[in-house]
Amino acid sequence: MQAFEVENIINELNLQYHNFLVDTSDILLLGDLEIECLSPTREILDNYLEKTPEKYLSSYTEGDWKKSLKELVPFVADNSLDKSMANLTSIVLLIKGNNKTGLLTGDVTPHRFEILADLLFKDNGNKKVGLDFLKLPHHGSYRSITKEIISKFNCETFVISTDGNNNYLPNKKAFLKVIEYQDVDRDELTFLFNYSDLIAKLNFTEQEMSYFKFNIKENNFDNGIRI
Repeated sequence: MQAFEVENIINELNLQYHNFLVDTSDILLLGDLEIECLSPTREILDNYLEKTPEKYLSSYTEGDWKKSLKELVPFVADNSLDKSMANLTSIVLLIKGNNKTGLLTGDVTPHRFEILADLLFKDNGNKKVGLDFLKLPHHGSYRSITKEIISKFNCETFVISTDGNNNYLPNKKAFLKVIEYQDVDRDELTFLFNYSDLIAKLNFTEQEMSYFKFNIKENNFDNGIRI
């Protein structure tokens, strides 16, 4: 739906466009900023157009915000994952600039993300890929990340992009996945939020953050997060 809205705006403005943004697209250069599209492929887009889109990804009715992290630890697993065709078409961008590298993942499905993580891992000489930040897919849904994904990156800063009004996302179990699967030497992980009001809703305690070695930070810039 959002893609159609953007297309209508482009047509109303009489803007010319002829290139799909896919994994074979040229790297975009905006000043010192380098943007590489990793996904989707043209095949994914063509396949999506031929089929009826499923419903958007949802979470449990009441989410897990009222549970403590220790209560949720036994339920952290990769056996329930997002397989939505709509999310499979999501654009994934590798961003480089000002000596920083980040990954913007949109709502990409975990299976597709695993393929991308593996490609980046192999291109890096079969070593963990260093990132200054990684935006967690689909508003921080635990069904959108896996051990296979997180273990391929060396990253201490993860971005949560949502206001919390979409089906109780992010899931607190997603935080636990990142904490458990990001097995690198570190003092603590950082989760950045672009909507400060959401932080209080998650009910993290100082004791939990100390025990699980992470901290949370609200947006530090008028329009979101400045890395």
